Amino acid sequence: MAREGTRAILTRAHLTRAHLTRAHLTRAHWTAFHGRPRP
Repeated sequence: MAREGTRAILTRAHLTRAHLTRAHLTRAHWTAFHGRPRP
């Protein structure tokens, strides 16, 4: 039970980190492409 909870927490943390990284890369690409930060 505790192991499942830990795995769920780690998975959620990994997905959150991946989402934040993707958002950061998208923002950087938008800035480079449009010459201004994404609104």
